[in-house]
Amino acid sequence: MTDDTEDATDDGPPMMGPPEPAASVAPTAADSAAVQARIRAHVVGRHRELELALAAVAAGRDLVLEGPPGTSKTTMLGAITAEWGIPLLFVEGNADLTPAKLVGHHSPARVLREDYSADTFVPGPLVRAMREGGFLYIEELNRAPEDTLNTLLAAMADRSIAVPRVGVIDAADTFRVVASMNPFDNVGTTRLSMSVRDRFNRIVVGYQDAAAEEQIVALRAPLPAPIAQRLISDAVALTRATRAHELIRQGSSVRGAIDLARIAGELAAMRGVATADADGYAELVFDAMLVALSGRIRLDDTTEATPEEVLREIWEDRFVLEPAIARGPTSREVPADGPVVRRRNAASAHRVRPKPKELTDEPSVFEAQAGAGGLILRAHDRTAGGKGRRHAPAAVVTGCTDDPAQQEQLEQQQSVAPEARRRARQIARALSVPRPSRSRRTRRGAGALASLPYQGGADDIDIDATLEALAENPRPEDDDIIVRDRTHATRSVVLIIDVSGSFRGERIMTSAALVGALAGELARDRLAVIAFWSDAAVLAEFGQRLDPQLLLDRVMAIPARGLTNIEFPLRLAAGMLANVPTRDARAVLFSDCVHNAGPDPRTAAAALPRLDVLVDVSGESDVDLGRGLAARGHGVLRIVRGYREVAPALGDVFRDRGEA
Repeated sequence: MTDDTEDATDDGPPMMGPPEPAASVAPTAADSAAVQARIRAHVVGRHRELELALAAVAAGRDLVLEGPPGTSKTTMLGAITAEWGIPLLFVEGNADLTPAKLVGHHSPARVLREDYSADTFVPGPLVRAMREGGFLYIEELNRAPEDTLNTLLAAMADRSIAVPRVGVIDAADTFRVVASMNPFDNVGTTRLSMSVRDRFNRIVVGYQDAAAEEQIVALRAPLPAPIAQRLISDAVALTRATRAHELIRQGSSVRGAIDLARIAGELAAMRGVATADADGYAELVFDAMLVALSGRIRLDDTTEATPEEVLREIWEDRFVLEPAIARGPTSREVPADGPVVRRRNAASAHRVRPKPKELTDEPSVFEAQAGAGGLILRAHDRTAGGKGRRHAPAAVVTGCTDDPAQQEQLEQQQSVAPEARRRARQIARALSVPRPSRSRRTRRGAGALASLPYQGGADDIDIDATLEALAENPRPEDDDIIVRDRTHATRSVVLIIDVSGSFRGERIMTSAALVGALAGELARDRLAVIAFWSDAAVLAEFGQRLDPQLLLDRVMAIPARGLTNIEFPLRLAAGMLANVPTRDARAVLFSDCVHNAGPDPRTAAAALPRLDVLVDVSGESDVDLGRGLAARGHGVLRIVRGYREVAPALGDVFRDRGEA
């Protein structure tokens, strides 16, 4: 194993100078065994993944490597390109990656002096990779904007692109587009279009086994012999445990184990701990663990525990629980507040989710209409998918429930007490003030590219528009410079509110806070509202401009009754968002998630562009289902315990992709 193996977990661009492109030749099948042997000298393990990657790129195919950080994706690519004698050009996928940053741009200074020509063009990484026959490596492909990714389509399909004022650029034979994606991270990501996905082959790259990770740590963290073997084993075991802990959404890669071992080795020298059997060894490992791993783990959204508390539990499992089990634990060896008792209590407290009631008929869709005596719910002549219309039956059967027939007059006073209504209106009014936009670029990467006056931040200059401005004003100000920047795109959000039988009393205050906060958040966007029980009522369609107070009155006018069928309103929301661009479409579900009627809602959640879930835990609730819905809907979960927590939770939801 050479010293280059130290890069076995480095997902950054390898530090290597590219050779002359003319010498780059992809190996043939005849010498593939020798090529694999040489590449393996630079990579710990990964024999299967390396073989598959080599087969794909040698066949002339583009490739996406899907796996968490720190799993040797970049190392494999660096070893392959080094063997082929071609460059590896690294691009970070993010919301600010524009087509010009990927393809290249004309130098503004030279254009002003010399006019446009091929010589004034500054090639971007895509053009460089095509000309030099290298690999264009896009890290976090699903974070890049859709219009930027579309720039790759011609290069991948035709192996050539047309650059204005430069001409057609043909790719060298060894040019490949290789990308990575992290399947555990849905923050700031978007779904890839089928046109993009169809051009990539895919290899899943998971974490290596413990033996391979110990080998990597041994190479990257040289330690004194008396303590090295045990410390490396403990560092790897503790790090791997973060990937399986129930309260951790994403654990640490082997980089955490490397740093843990290095820091623990330094602490051992400082504290005079020479061996793993010496007093103080376990404590120094815990101290090093906090430093190395607390910032690398991402806890589940629903937990109230801190990273330090979770890491303490993992450390106890390794240094208290496992030795106690090996010795045959007694009450003296396992403290009453230790991990054994905690596990036992947690298991006994686990709640079994009841099986939802099956509905014999399709639930009904109602629309809200104002009536002389209050709110009228009228059977809507739309299908749940939202793509067709049917005539409403003479009598609506709601399936194993006693819910409304075709039309029902709802007296507003029957569902909410006057004092609760007054307080709810007050809460909604206070929160429904439109939130001021911080700047034109508040939602970075979320809108379409447009030519706009320079206001700081943007660096993609629109040369043509700027030259026109300079012709009128030879001594330009900043706002005479025209840049290509992303503008605010209108969001389309479907708010889905639970009004089933469990939503009574103080929970109406939480609903009021949600209506008010979302009205303020989306004052410049499009909002639709669905209230649901075993059936559902559309309280506001896209395009309607409803006063938050009127919308709240409609929510409060529906009596809290019936079962909770979460699947049905999710299907309705998917139909409403069917024609909205994926990046600007989402649904927000507010419920206790005690789903007790209808099909499993997780399938419907997966059909939405994005679903964020706010779970009210002030009474009976099912946080596990809420977590599953958010995961399938590529969204986030936030817990609310009362109306005061709604606005911060919504702020987190919309800031989650840099949108607030």
